[in-house]
Amino acid sequence: MNIASLLLNYSLAKGSKEIGDLLDVGKILEEVSLKRHIEEMFERLNEFSEFVRKNKFSLPTEISLHELLKDLVKAILIHDLGKIVYKFQDTLARNIFRSYKKYPESIGKILEFLKDTKDIEPFECTRHEILSLVWSVVLLTNDEHDKKIRTVILLHHYNDYYLKDKTITRMLRDSRKVESDIEMYADFLLKNKEIIKEFLNRLLDYFSRKNADKEFIVEAIREIKENMQEGFDRLEVFRESIKKGFDPDKYCKLYNVPQEINILIERKDKDFIFFLILLGMLRRCDYAASGHIYVEGLLDLKKLCDEVLDTIKYVAENRWKVKFDEIWQYKLLKELKLCRGSIPSKLVIVAPTGSGKTELALMWFCELKRKLLYTLPLRVALNDLYRRLREEYFGTNKDKLGILHSTSFIEYLRQYSGRREHISIDHLVTAARLLSNPANLSTPDQILLTSLNYYGSDKILATYPFASIVIDEIQTYSPEMAAIICKTLEIIDAFNGAFLVITATYPPYFEEFFKRLEAEIIDVANLTIKNEVKNYGIKRHKIKLEEKNLFVYLKQSEPQIDEDAYNNMKKYIRTWHNEGKKAIFVVVNNVSKAIKLYCELKGDKNISSELNFKIYLLHSRLLEKEKSARIESIKEDLKRGKHVIVVATQVIEASVDLDFDAMVTELSTIDSQVQRWGRVHRNRGRDYTGKTPNIVIFGDPEGPDRGSSVIYDREVLKATLEVLREYDEQILSYEEERKMINDVFEKKIEGTNQTIREYYKNQIEDLLAKLRYFTVEKKSEAQRLFRRIAGETCVFPELMLRSSDKLEKSLGKILIRHEIRTWGDVLEELAEVLREYGLSGRQAIWKLREIMYKYSINVPIFLLRSILTRVSKRLFKGTCLIIICDEEKLSKLEELGIDILSKEIEESLLIRLY
Repeated sequence: MNIASLLLNYSLAKGSKEIGDLLDVGKILEEVSLKRHIEEMFERLNEFSEFVRKNKFSLPTEISLHELLKDLVKAILIHDLGKIVYKFQDTLARNIFRSYKKYPESIGKILEFLKDTKDIEPFECTRHEILSLVWSVVLLTNDEHDKKIRTVILLHHYNDYYLKDKTITRMLRDSRKVESDIEMYADFLLKNKEIIKEFLNRLLDYFSRKNADKEFIVEAIREIKENMQEGFDRLEVFRESIKKGFDPDKYCKLYNVPQEINILIERKDKDFIFFLILLGMLRRCDYAASGHIYVEGLLDLKKLCDEVLDTIKYVAENRWKVKFDEIWQYKLLKELKLCRGSIPSKLVIVAPTGSGKTELALMWFCELKRKLLYTLPLRVALNDLYRRLREEYFGTNKDKLGILHSTSFIEYLRQYSGRREHISIDHLVTAARLLSNPANLSTPDQILLTSLNYYGSDKILATYPFASIVIDEIQTYSPEMAAIICKTLEIIDAFNGAFLVITATYPPYFEEFFKRLEAEIIDVANLTIKNEVKNYGIKRHKIKLEEKNLFVYLKQSEPQIDEDAYNNMKKYIRTWHNEGKKAIFVVVNNVSKAIKLYCELKGDKNISSELNFKIYLLHSRLLEKEKSARIESIKEDLKRGKHVIVVATQVIEASVDLDFDAMVTELSTIDSQVQRWGRVHRNRGRDYTGKTPNIVIFGDPEGPDRGSSVIYDREVLKATLEVLREYDEQILSYEEERKMINDVFEKKIEGTNQTIREYYKNQIEDLLAKLRYFTVEKKSEAQRLFRRIAGETCVFPELMLRSSDKLEKSLGKILIRHEIRTWGDVLEELAEVLREYGLSGRQAIWKLREIMYKYSINVPIFLLRSILTRVSKRLFKGTCLIIICDEEKLSKLEELGIDILSKEIEESLLIRLY
């Protein structure tokens, strides 16, 4: 076999983790070869082509699918050719064949051929994608399409040129090493011109024959061959221009990626949108091929959509006992279709809590027959929705539904444990990240941050033209987050994407932004079928305003419970108990308050012993395993009719789908209040008729306490209190709750002529203007900005030692030791225990990661600084391990959460539990 054939068949592209349990050298070489990688990318590209054609999707701004596919063919063929360099091939070979005495003969011959490139550094400054540009001089021209292809090749992996000017001259000027490496590589290709020509012809002929039925592939390869005729002449001139220092850009032009990304998208610039889809699809095909997963998990969406719709029909008729064509969701969508000629692709629906908005969203998805991207802001709620949809609506299509958030691998471990066939968690997680599933559930930080222009956002952008995107619970977002979402909706619109916003407490300051996007805004209160909407006509809440704060802040930094307010709250709890109300929800505005009130209630014999209430604490800074266990325990107690008081913060409140008899809550903004009330008398199907109010709100007309005013705007709290007074001791309908929200936001800010609605609208407008010019470098930065969480995930191995599970206890023991640095160390130490559990390799690592997550807390930086002065800390794989040897502190941490380790909190908290 000559060297050209060896290059074609045995040039390496992938590392050792790709080969699994293969033992045959020939099969190993085939699996990790560059040829095989390109082959798999073409398979993914053909999937994408079929997906677009079968579902009759059109690309934005009249982009030609044929031209896009041709350009992707060229990019796929060229993007990894820069890996044909000595150190890259040698490093991969060492990795793959480290257990062999020597390399296979074919690899030895390739390395001998590449010896003149030994000094090139493809893992440091002159990465393989830069070397691929040298090949592009031979295989591409400098027309507008080829400049874009060349640039997506440069950017298909993260490198320093993402935010820099992208020109060859800039690369050479930035680094003498890059300059000498590019010159050396061009010399090598020219010196071996005949061999390289033969290799390229063999490569192109192979893929042309293999894809003879794909016109776009055959045509693209023919154009590359035409370019090759004078390609080596261009390469020679290019090399000379580098040596003599005159304008090498002339012979290797790149697309000038503009800095004002959002402005060009706003203008629906066809050229730029084409470039972003080209880059996104190259990277999706590349990552899908490397991970051995589909780029599109289902090519024909119609069958799935029809089956999900049939399941909703079955549920309506057998569980809800209503004919499908009589449910309000069906009637609304039918009316829209009749009046507009088709289902609107940009829609906002405002409907009561528990009315069936999720089913409406699924029916909208089924009508549009686009890939579903459904977002919810909190992981706990998203996990619950994932389990519910899998069981209720996806039936035999369970595997078509993916979930994506920072710890979604745990859901996959739960759902697929015990199945006979081997399920790769890596594959499931990668498919979710690439949005390969036809239906996807996600937190917004995964798919709605494209307006921040981070590296990698193009992979998400490339799915927008084929997606139906649902945004649930939009009222939970701050103005900053809302601005990011509004800007992203502009991008979705520019990419021909579809979106549906569903909410029970629609903040009126969003109105103008949605109208600007020409979205249809429908409040069920304005429909003739409004009385058919579940929970619409039901009066569920009778409120009572107690004009006193539950907490006071004295000299101490931590809150103290106001004695009079607390005694007043106890009177309501006793009255509710006597009326037969067993499930009471207490919502406060921060973690410190929740801990204080929980301890007070648990230590109060009148409540815990005499009235026999079990007291629960829920907040965001508990151990993950404690949060999950408590939520399940609360659900079980409510189902059994036990007496329960749950003390929670507003973040946890929004994530837990539970139905309580009564509520005590601190004053918050009106939209937040109505959201909280939604957890009371939720699924009763009848009016609340009790004499005693079932919702009691504590708030002082003199102003909120310090803890509440840090979280909520004082002006909105003041306006909320004024409106609540007007409805004091009234039983409220959905219409009245909606009116309360509108009334608050139409109140004027003291000393101005500006309403609160206008103030928030202007805030978002200002932020939108800044976002027009905004870019962050990495997705992690974008997520931190969106979440507004400057925190660190901390794991507590000492608590693992308390577990009755052998694997958890064993992992805790070795994580405490300082010499454990890598997963390899962990797997080696736990080998015997892992065998008992039937775990090995990647599956074992996923399981161990799950255990670490169970014993973790996301700790805000301000709190972490206080804690680290009192505990030991070390890092494992970038995760902070906190070592606590004090058994009493560990017990308090387990019950109350991380805040108890802060000196100020511990000293001010009157612990009545120990």
